[in-house]
Amino acid sequence: MNVRHGSTQFKCGQCDYVTTYELNLKRHMNVHHGSTQFKCTDCDYVTKSKKCLREHMNGRHGSTQFKCTACDYVTTGKPFLKRHMNVRHGSTQFKCGQCDYVTIYELNLKRHMNVHHGSTQFKCTGCDYVTKDKRNLKRHMNVRHSSTQFKCTGCDYVTKDKIV
Repeated sequence: MNVRHGSTQFKCGQCDYVTTYELNLKRHMNVHHGSTQFKCTDCDYVTKSKKCLREHMNGRHGSTQFKCTACDYVTTGKPFLKRHMNVRHGSTQFKCGQCDYVTIYELNLKRHMNVHHGSTQFKCTGCDYVTKDKRNLKRHMNVRHSSTQFKCTGCDYVTKDKIV
């Protein structure tokens, strides 16, 4: 059971499910114990989740459709078509000029170039730590040199890392 100490707990009256968020309990009750069903008006699809029906309707029956020019693939999202084209038909690939690395995302290539082949280094002002990734330096500064601490309210656990 993954429940934070000292927080309000919302318990399911029909099983042992417990959560710290009321919305999660409502969703749980609807999906696992509810009788409400959402039906697609265009096909036989049925779900207990309004969100799932909305995603189904947009994905399967959306009014704006993007079609692949190389095969029968159809989607309602332009980013999905772009990814499909890159993955299935190799229309856009970003290749590293210094090694075999290939990706369909330009941002990934930029990150790869900086980390593996770049000369840019990010240096810690509080110690000798050096990294080629700016995000790593930021996390290092928070964990190693920040006085901010995150303490559990239910026990003596203390950490400098916000992700617990």
